[in-house]
Amino acid sequence: MDLQLIGIDPNTGGEGSPTVWVEEETADLVLQGVKAEEALEALVSGT
Repeated sequence: MDLQLIGIDPNTGGEGSPTVWVEEETADLVLQGVKAEEALEALVSGT
């Protein structure tokens, strides 16, 4: 799988998150980010 870097948050301070890549053949997105807090996970799990 070859990933093309789309972008990175310029305010990450060198930690590498959040970052977005695309798999060019399938157009699948790969997202890297920080772990969400429990309240946010509960909110989005209901969608």
